[in-house]
Amino acid sequence: MGAIRSAPAIGSAQLIAFLLILNSSACTKLPRDPENTLQLVQQHHRMRVGVAECPPWVVRTKGEPAGVEVELARQFAASLAAAPEWFWGGEQEHMTALECFELDLVLAGLDSNTTWKKKVGLTRAYFDEQILVGASAGTALPRALKGSTVAVMGGDVAAAYLRKKGARPSFVTDLSHVSGLAAAPEWRLHQLGFRLTDLRLLERKHVKAVPPGENGWLKLLEQFLQQHQSGVEPLAENTEAQP
Repeated sequence: MGAIRSAPAIGSAQLIAFLLILNSSACTKLPRDPENTLQLVQQHHRMRVGVAECPPWVVRTKGEPAGVEVELARQFAASLAAAPEWFWGGEQEHMTALECFELDLVLAGLDSNTTWKKKVGLTRAYFDEQILVGASAGTALPRALKGSTVAVMGGDVAAAYLRKKGARPSFVTDLSHVSGLAAAPEWRLHQLGFRLTDLRLLERKHVKAVPPGENGWLKLLEQFLQQHQSGVEPLAENTEAQP
């Protein structure tokens, strides 16, 4: 039987080279920003934010914008020692600018079904908005919606879901004076004092948009939003309650 050969000893220089390669491989797995979005925001102390009106997420005022997403963006910028620079416009133009790295963030009440998801970066959902049917005081809670008349804000897609369930949408401009059934986000129904039913119409998973491929920037924003999830609903209620 031949002698068993022992493995050649690894010299210190070889070991160091091996560790450097291993460390380099590990670093390549870390999120990176090809266009250095995070670095530039921190370097210039400004965050370029495109805003498109979509209450209560983005609200146009006489001064600076307001709304749930706007307030979260302010807090996020502050955590980076930066100040937001607001740019009003439409979703189309903002998303095109974002795709070309002319903006760092877009706020427009977006949800995960946006058609832009293949062209820009989207955060994971930071708030799941349930659209339900509620009943005002003195109104019986229905087990089904077929044949029922349900108040809903004009232009709300929830009207289509009501029709699918056999209900008759009644369009209003203000839900606060509705007596009977109403369809709206769960937080809004709760704010108005409606009793909630188990009749869910749809769900919106709210997200924010960032430039494509900027994974370090995206991850940092996602971490911030996750830490502030519990404050989203109170922000929405407070924004909607303001005149």
